[in-house]
Amino acid sequence: MTTRSTHPRWPMSVRWHSAALTIALALMALAALPGVGAAAIRPGAATLHTRDVTIAPNGVRAATITCPSGTRAIGGGAAFRRATGGFVSDPFAKLVSSAPRTDGRSWHAAGMSFEDQPILLRVSVLCQRASQVGSYTVRTKDLRVGDVTGGTVRGSVGCPAGQRVIMGGVLWNPGTGGANGADNLLVSTITPNGKGWRATGFAFGSPDHVMRIVALCRPTSSVSSATIRRGLFPMQTTGDRGGRVGCPDGRRALTGGAEWVRDGDPVRRTGSLSGTSITRDARAWFASGDLLDEEIDLAVTVLCVKA
Repeated sequence: MTTRSTHPRWPMSVRWHSAALTIALALMALAALPGVGAAAIRPGAATLHTRDVTIAPNGVRAATITCPSGTRAIGGGAAFRRATGGFVSDPFAKLVSSAPRTDGRSWHAAGMSFEDQPILLRVSVLCQRASQVGSYTVRTKDLRVGDVTGGTVRGSVGCPAGQRVIMGGVLWNPGTGGANGADNLLVSTITPNGKGWRATGFAFGSPDHVMRIVALCRPTSSVSSATIRRGLFPMQTTGDRGGRVGCPDGRRALTGGAEWVRDGDPVRRTGSLSGTSITRDARAWFASGDLLDEEIDLAVTVLCVKA
């Protein structure tokens, strides 16, 4: 007689619980992957990296700073500084470009100085572990100066439904690095609803130049307790102005921007920007600019989220 060995059959309830456990573990592993909704952007877990480049008198220069391997950008900015330290609101220096790269890992900026001595342009990027950030939905819009009258281009770009802006900005002539003294960054700011980015630029006699508006978006659920704060800064006696708008306790800045307003409302007539950047402690947004009109203020906006 032949004896055949058989494996015991588990009871149906045991097999069901085993299958459920397998599915739960798979879902947990999936949620940890970049790009999945469970990713949480938390500036309190991020590190700010900066790069200072020197711009010679009447010079133009571009610079990029990239997050370390294994991390992704969640914020950044650019602003002029004195060698002795501190952001400056300077009518003799202007930003040309300031925006996150569409790879989601870098921040790029360009600026021009009209001063008679060197000045520093600081480019900043706030970096968090890539697995915590997830992947971005990138939205861009290119506006060619030759398509408008007068050299001024303006527009906006929005995020898909259910998403909000994490970072945004402006890149002039993105194919060439955007370092051209003919180009000007006039307005660059998050929209009031936090779901888009709007910008204005101007180019002197350069009809082939292109201004690219950039917005990097993530699901609204990836950030916690998001609020937008805005401060108004009136004209100073020298024509330049600027200031910082801070976040409430327990929250940190992600992104922000600046635009020119009259009685709180945006105006089409605008001045140049010399800075728009996250501050070193990541608790506020700083912006500065130049416009000789006492009836127009510089509005500085910051997006704050749970640290």
